Amino acid sequence: MFITETWLYTDVSSGLLDPKSRYVILRKDSSSKGGGVSAFVKRTMNIVAIDMSTAFSTLEVVCYDVMFSSCDKLRFLWCIDPTPLLR
Repeated sequence: MFITETWLYTDVSSGLLDPKSRYVILRKDSSSKGGGVSAFVKRTMNIVAIDMSTAFSTLEVVCYDVMFSSCDKLRFLWCIDPTPLLR
């Protein structure tokens, strides 16, 4: 499950979001009020988190690969641009 506009910040632990620990929670919290993205991935899935903070420093990005036994992978990328729209 992917969520945008999470409004999460570092003081909110992932354990509060998933108290039964059923998911791996990948987050990119916003540095300002509002914003933020997250992905909740079932713990039964074999995933590898990908750090995209250097490649996309101006975006809020969560990225991970789902690994399959056949050595194949499927990449998921979820992002928002937190900069205000120019009108």
